[in-house]
Amino acid sequence: MTETNAPIPPPPPYICTHCGFGMTENLEFCPQCGTKLNAPRGTKSCATQIGIAALALLMVPSALMGACLIWFGAFGDSWYRDPSMFALGAIAIGLAVSCFLGIRNMNRR
Repeated sequence: MTETNAPIPPPPPYICTHCGFGMTENLEFCPQCGTKLNAPRGTKSCATQIGIAALALLMVPSALMGACLIWFGAFGDSWYRDPSMFALGAIAIGLAVSCFLGIRNMNRR
């Protein structure tokens, strides 16, 4: 009696969340039940990528402006030494931090 140990094929990489049908390629609709399938995990939509770029472009100048306003508020000439400079600097740095957190949350999706 001879036994043949046939290798077990790996599971299909794409599975329909509605009916459980396995597919070897990423399709827009399930061929078994017709349900619209989601994008594969790890891909970002164009809108998400544009949002990340926009927040990054806003974050860097806001952080630099905030640091400059705080610096000039503390060490600048007499007309710069004003509590409102600190407030504007803190607001700009707060904007930069919120942009950073927005980028971080978009990357987690």
